[in-house]
Amino acid sequence: MAATIELFDELWTTRGGVHFCGSLARGGELLDQVETFADVDSPEQLANRVAGVSGHFAAVLEQDNEIVIVSDRMNNVPLFYSITGSGPLVSDRFSWMQEQCPDKQVPEHTAVEHIQARALLDSRTFHPDIHKTRSREVVSIPVDGENTTAMRYDPFTGAYSKRTDETPDTLRIRLKSALDKAFGSLKQIIDDQPVLLPLTSGVDSRLVAYWL
Repeated sequence: MAATIELFDELWTTRGGVHFCGSLARGGELLDQVETFADVDSPEQLANRVAGVSGHFAAVLEQDNEIVIVSDRMNNVPLFYSITGSGPLVSDRFSWMQEQCPDKQVPEHTAVEHIQARALLDSRTFHPDIHKTRSREVVSIPVDGENTTAMRYDPFTGAYSKRTDETPDTLRIRLKSALDKAFGSLKQIIDDQPVLLPLTSGVDSRLVAYWL
């Protein structure tokens, strides 16, 4: 069995069995796109390497016995995968995946969930044999067709409130420092590229527009 990888977006870079799309940074410093994923020996090592990394990215690593894929914290570049009789399939285009897999009816519970929640929050898609990456996820796809395994890096932990002796002025300074750091990294990633920013009349979009 052999894996088939079809990546259609022209922004993908391929070098030495590593396919990468996007930009990533750590601590406000841009990282080399392909070197970050070079010499990765296991899904666990990949998860450790991208822990704490920010940016919009996805990567596909071709290894001897498996294909390993990873998504960023927001799953901005979703990847789709499936196990077929001839081997695993991986692509950034759902329509291509559909063409490779036999037509099947959308499961009723999937359709109901999408109608009620307006989204599918796990790895399911509208084709029962095609799955997608989730945010902050590393997926291992064995070439021999065995079951895939997935793990989440940087697991989300809910914030909690606690009393503080810091003054409002001190808290405002800390907030501004955190925003300066976050948007400084974002500006590095954007560089001189044009930005399309939908304005929703809310606070979030106005804050982003102001800081950019």
